Amino acid sequence: MRMVGYHQKRRHRPLWSSVAALLVCVLLASAVQGKPKTGPDVLPAATPTPPVAVSFPTVESDAPYSKTESLPEEEETVSAAEEGDPVVERTMYGGQAVAAFFVQDSTGAGLDLEEELQLAPEISVQTGGEPMVLIYHTHTTECFLPAFTGYITEADPVRTLDETQNMVAVGERIAEVLTARGIGVVHDKTVHDYPAYTGAYDRSWETIQKNLERYPSIVMTIDVHRDAMVAEDGTAYKPTAEIGGKKAAQIMIITGRDPDGSYGFPNWRKNLRMALQLQEHASEKYGELMRPLNFCDRRYNMNATVNSLLVEVGTHVNTLDEALYSAALFGDAMADVLLRYAE
Repeated sequence: MRMVGYHQKRRHRPLWSSVAALLVCVLLASAVQGKPKTGPDVLPAATPTPPVAVSFPTVESDAPYSKTESLPEEEETVSAAEEGDPVVERTMYGGQAVAAFFVQDSTGAGLDLEEELQLAPEISVQTGGEPMVLIYHTHTTECFLPAFTGYITEADPVRTLDETQNMVAVGERIAEVLTARGIGVVHDKTVHDYPAYTGAYDRSWETIQKNLERYPSIVMTIDVHRDAMVAEDGTAYKPTAEIGGKKAAQIMIITGRDPDGSYGFPNWRKNLRMALQLQEHASEKYGELMRPLNFCDRRYNMNATVNSLLVEVGTHVNTLDEALYSAALFGDAMADVLLRYAE
């Protein structure tokens, strides 16, 4: 993906036989409004057990939804220094101010986001236990550091099939919070990015369609990922915020636009309205939990149904404990918004 203030750089880690597409972070100075509030009760912290890594083939593009672009294996290879690449911990700001939050709008469409924020999303929520939300993971095996040391080395896996360590654990935490608030959830744990990475979005599309057919009551889909940001000198960036006296991985919502109708994504504006309401409420309730919302000319399978979003929880150098805490906070804010539209 490409955001205002960011550019992409290809990073290969030969030990894993993979090409990881890592975003270059250019930090934009600005102030986030809103005071962090105490978060909800969450489950105990994750045990810092190193995940078992898996090996991946070369990443190729599956645009308009891939977060990567094709790059030949023989081109630029960047490896961690022997002692490891440094990790810089920051709270991410920047972009266009909308109400009391920020948006990175890379579309150039000139859309009035303040006006879109005032328009209600197209959604009706039942609280009787019927499935309302589908949580799934296009890049299921993305994982986090077991502990923060200030460095990331070649020995630190960035992907694993261990469901207690990868995105399944994060999605499960969101599902638990929504369910506790009376919102029915289907959490599909299908692995879409292993053994092949290329085509993961095609495979997750099939998973979405299978669930929409089986559970026609679903009114919202969330693709839960984690991000990765690395500067040209190898420095990795760790977006965090202190909320309720505890460190949380910052979360970024991605919502897409169909610039010319070629993406088969006619209802993108309805998704945007839900994204804006979630961003606003999570920012009001939990301060700096949210990175700027990423509004971009991409699809990411968000054309499956209205109210479909992609959510990036932290980066590859956040810890699992931070990601799980953030997931609980986000799930709580998400429940608040959905219950506005409960019948």
